[in-house]
Amino acid sequence: MIRRTLGAGVLITGLAVGSPAAGAQNPGYLGAGLAVQSVPGFDDGVAMSLKAGVRMDRVSPGFGLEGELTHSLFEPERDGFRGGNGDVSFTTLGGYATYMVPLPDRRVSLKGRLGLLWEDINPEGDDGNSEIGLSWGLGGQYRFNSQVSGFVEYTRIEADLSHLTGGMLLHF
Repeated sequence: MIRRTLGAGVLITGLAVGSPAAGAQNPGYLGAGLAVQSVPGFDDGVAMSLKAGVRMDRVSPGFGLEGELTHSLFEPERDGFRGGNGDVSFTTLGGYATYMVPLPDRRVSLKGRLGLLWEDINPEGDDGNSEIGLSWGLGGQYRFNSQVSGFVEYTRIEADLSHLTGGMLLHF
């Protein structure tokens, strides 16, 4: 199901950026990064993050849409001093409305995002569960050139999970 959903998101993004006018401004992007997963009562974990998005300046300057998939690479771990041992892995798939504000030099932009997120939680030794909820984030982007930028984002997934993500984006 995740592959089909991610494939549909990439297809929609490709169609949205397929017009000649949009392609001239490089409004679409694909990217990857690493996220530090913070969960209260656990040591931090590390997740990989894949994202695809498109700026929709024709709708409203600064507005965009973004999809993001994250999956634990090194699970957050509870140590014996905090009430037992065990790891917990997280997989998330989110769709966000974004708003970017460029700073005066136009290389640096600030970004906010708000969206709906599916989260799959798998504690060690348990069947796990899935849930859907709201997610929000704040971040920044540095544009190296018209095709490449770096980003840093804080994303609040729910009351007990957040990501601090850094990575690279390729614009097309």
